[in-house]
Formats: sequence, structure tokens, C-alpha cells
Amino acid sequence: ERSADAGDYQTAEALYRQAFQANPNSIEALVGLGRSYAGMGQYARAEQALNEANRRKPKDPELAQAVQSLRDAAQHVRNAVQGRVDKLRGVAAAEIRKAKASLLKKTGVAQDRVDSVLKTTEDRLHKAFVGAQNALDKAVQQAEKRSVAAASAVSKRAAAAKAVAKKAVRK
Repeated sequence: ERSADAGDYQTAEALYRQAFQANPNSIEALVGLGRSYAGMGQYARAEQALNEANRRKPKDPELAQAVQSLRDAAQHVRNAVQGRVDKLRGVAAAEIRKAKASLLKKTGVAQDRVDSVLKTTEDRLHKAFVGAQNALDKAVQQAEKRSVAAASAVSKRAAAAKAVAKKAVRK
């Protein structure tokens, strides 16, 4: 009990465990173990020891009070842990929002770069298309001129051949 009162719960737990092993019917040893476990933050073990003591001596108001105090302490710890967890969730959510915003900003910058490259490529393709269209138009015009010239030459030759044939027929 002195060790537990001094806050040395590990030593108290070892001494109460020895006492319980020497006398497994000892309610005091079970209560001491429960309090030692609680002092070390091992609430499940503490509750188990105190519940066993309460089961063996159910009408003892001191044991009932010890079990209730342990449950209250465990609930307090659960609430504190839940508060910490909630706070960490909030911090994590804020960090995630910051990371998302940063990524969106970077993605936006990257998207701007992609858009710029696409625009440049589109402009080059348009120029190439216009150049190809102009070259095709020029080739077609030249082909038409040649065709007209060839047709004219053929027509002249045909006319000359016709004239030659008419002369030959008259003779």
C-alpha cells in the first residue's frame, strides 16, 4: 500500500501479485492489484481485478465504490483520448486541405503549361495545314494552267492537222 500511495505502482503491483499468489482468496490483494493497474493506466486489467474482488464480496460498499471510481477514471481517460483523437483529426483534415489546395495550385500551373503547349501545337498545326492547303492550291492552279496550255496545244495541233487534212483532200 505504501508503494501505491507513493506513486510507485509497478512495485505495488509486484507486491500485491505476490500476496495474491500466496493467498488467492485475498480480496485485499485483488483490490491492491486493481488499484495498481489503474495507477499504471492499465484500466482493463484493473477493472478485471476489481470486478473479481466485487464478485467474491458483492455487498462490500468499498469495493463497489472502487469499481465505480475505476469506471469513472476509465471514462475520463476515454474522453481525454477521444478529445485528442478529435483534435488530431481536425489538424489532419486541415493539413489535407492545405495539401489539396497546394496540389490544385500546382495542377493549375501544370494545366496552364499544358494548355500553352497545346495552343502552340494547335497554332503550328494550323500553320502547317494552311501551308499545305496553299501548296495544294498552287499545284492545282499550275496543273490547270498546264492542262489549259496542253489543251490549247492539242487544239492547235488538231486544227493544224485538220487544215493539213483539208489541203490533202482538195488536192
